[in-house]
Amino acid sequence: MQITGDTLSLNLDNVAVVDQFQFPGGTGKVPARLSFDVTYTKSGKARKIVPTSADPLSAFHWAGSMWVATNSGTFSVAYNDGSFSASGNFSSSGNFGEMGTERNGVFVNNDDLSKGDQAGRDSGEAVIFAEPAESMYVPAPLRTRLSGIGRSR
Repeated sequence: MQITGDTLSLNLDNVAVVDQFQFPGGTGKVPARLSFDVTYTKSGKARKIVPTSADPLSAFHWAGSMWVATNSGTFSVAYNDGSFSASGNFSSSGNFGEMGTERNGVFVNNDDLSKGDQAGRDSGEAVIFAEPAESMYVPAPLRTRLSGIGRSR
């Protein structure tokens, strides 16, 4: 992993993995090798996230800074016995994506909770309150980790 300016790059090269035909466990495990390169790029101004719950176990007890982001990359995978292989490239351009930093659980403190409406006003940054993902529309295939996304107040 390498972070340079507004980009984060991940690289795996020829990593041993197992393709498993049943979950969990079971028969049909095939040794394989995986490689991929992916680069995430953030853009625009950061949105400050403030928690809406004081409960450290709540999905809405987190704070951070998030940017709109895209990713692109390449991948390849092949069974060790040569019976299967696949490769290609991908890009999230035009789809939902974001990256940033966050604190949750014990790392969110009372100062984060008290910022509320004041957060970001001094710097002119947008403030997002941690709310249920249902408060915004995201196409089903892209709903991966949206528990902390909310709408501006």
